[in-house]
Amino acid sequence: MSLLELRGLEPRRERRAVLRSLSLTLDEGELAALVGPAGAGKTTALRAVCGAVPTHGSVLVDGERIVPHTPERLAREGVVHVPDDRGTLGSLTVLDNLRVGAWVRRGTSARDLARVFERFPELYELRARRARTLADAEQELLALGRALMAHARVLLVDEPSAGALAVLRALLADGAAALVACERAPEGARVFELARP
Repeated sequence: MSLLELRGLEPRRERRAVLRSLSLTLDEGELAALVGPAGAGKTTALRAVCGAVPTHGSVLVDGERIVPHTPERLAREGVVHVPDDRGTLGSLTVLDNLRVGAWVRRGTSARDLARVFERFPELYELRARRARTLADAEQELLALGRALMAHARVLLVDEPSAGALAVLRALLADGAAALVACERAPEGARVFELARP
């Protein structure tokens, strides 16, 4: 059984489909990529998967259709979106941003924080800094750390850097799966080509 399955997903904007019938499956340990030029709908597709935009079609996690199809419900199921702006809360510290990642589980545990800091020692060094003061690469690490705090099983990552792809590959080895949106496919990824509408 697939960890994530999309059946006929059609994100909509102003009552018209932005993408036509996106269907795919994603298994544990798998990296898949939505690939295409700017304007092909890659970012919109990721937003549709996590329920952030109006969408027709179905999203299934572990074979179960997710209803209601909302970001909160998907996050509780372990499907976590890392947007291209990384979604960090600039006025909060790194530590507080990580704690926000655990909201779906109703609280932060010391064990989860230790696991994130062990994987990302840079974040431990930065824990008291405000997120808005971080460099782009540091904000990306923070977003991935926040996904770990949410116990992400499926990561939806928009335009990951080479460093983020290396982190994702390590998470895949632990049984997670990742769907990334990018203009060029990462090595070893299963590719789903999107064209401009």
